[in-house]
Amino acid sequence: MPRQVPSPWSGASSAPGMQPATACGSLSSGQTVSSGAAMRACSAISGIHPHGWFSLPRSLRNNTARRKAGRGPAGQADRGLPGLQAEREHPGGGPTAMRPTRRGLAPLAATLLPLPAAAQDAWPSRPLRAIVAFPAGSGTDTLARFYGERLGRVLGQAVLVENIGGANGAIAARAAARAAPDGHTLFFGTVSTHAANPNLMRDPGYDPVEDFAPVSLISVNALGLLVRADFPARDLREFTAHALARPGQLNHGVGNAGGIAGAHLLAAATGIRAEQVAYRGTPAAVADLLGGRIQYMVVDLGPAVEHLRAGTLRVLAVTTAQRIALLPDVPTMQEQGLAGFDFASWNAVWMPARSPQAAVARLNWEIVAIGGTEEARRFMATMGVASSTSTPDWLAAHVRQDLARWARIAADAGMAKE
Repeated sequence: MPRQVPSPWSGASSAPGMQPATACGSLSSGQTVSSGAAMRACSAISGIHPHGWFSLPRSLRNNTARRKAGRGPAGQADRGLPGLQAEREHPGGGPTAMRPTRRGLAPLAATLLPLPAAAQDAWPSRPLRAIVAFPAGSGTDTLARFYGERLGRVLGQAVLVENIGGANGAIAARAAARAAPDGHTLFFGTVSTHAANPNLMRDPGYDPVEDFAPVSLISVNALGLLVRADFPARDLREFTAHALARPGQLNHGVGNAGGIAGAHLLAAATGIRAEQVAYRGTPAAVADLLGGRIQYMVVDLGPAVEHLRAGTLRVLAVTTAQRIALLPDVPTMQEQGLAGFDFASWNAVWMPARSPQAAVARLNWEIVAIGGTEEARRFMATMGVASSTSTPDWLAAHVRQDLARWARIAADAGMAKE
């Protein structure tokens, strides 16, 4: 996964594969250069960052040159732009974003955002509506409330969470797509809403690309094979043997499209057959797992954390290539014999299409700042997810790539559109 460097306030990115077509003379403040020739042509007059090329005012170019020569302020990372600090790539995947520091915010905003102060101060003018694609208690809901509380503090307006569950997030996505594009509606969606549903539904009722303005990725999520504590299998091999001996007799629950795909991929890799039971969200499925009405789930682990700690549920394997911090003793599916098995879901934030660019850029800036904190990393680790942010351009490209990936997943797993 490429390293990302967001251009503050503009959302431009220098990620490989995302190449804004520009010539040096046409660059405006905050834009990037991506072609090799343009990079060389502009290097003399632009601030150069190890991962991107930024058109900078002359007052910042001298500072950048001092950094390149190793003469930056003591103890400050040599990253080419003041006020930005690099984050390490998360082991769970997802891009690495640059975390803005408050010390660097004022000069960057003043020099890179070509907007009058009155326009900046006008947003937000009232509380923000945050539509969440899944019910209260879901992993997406937990992330939305975490970000909503902190965004409210820095934006000076409350963020009001509205849970709209059902249809793997499609009902909420439709509501967000049809909301007024005035910069006061956020949508906390997932791989379900923006990659899976268009490949699993004949008509989800929205276009994941055209109907939304990307803001930022917020997390990358491992899934786990979840069973009750008294389930007879102790690992993936015993689980597979148990299920193969009972074809069609086990029930598995799904509360989102990630769980659907994870279960289908597991079935395709092992040959097991089980009955799928669909729920409006993961919390309801977890409740039925505890009650014995279903026997297993392949699921994002946030809604199950308290039950894992209580010892009433167990995870037999995780779906990613690496183990996760939440469950360091639980082996991956690859470690237990399923070569090449590597699957994760993700969460992100959008606004309705045609929302003001200044609002999108400011919201991206604040989300990247929040997501880069130690508080965010620790909080998300307790959910079994990795805090991972991005530029709007990276998220737009990622959605398109994942739409194609999910078309292949659906075809390989024999998942017909409904």
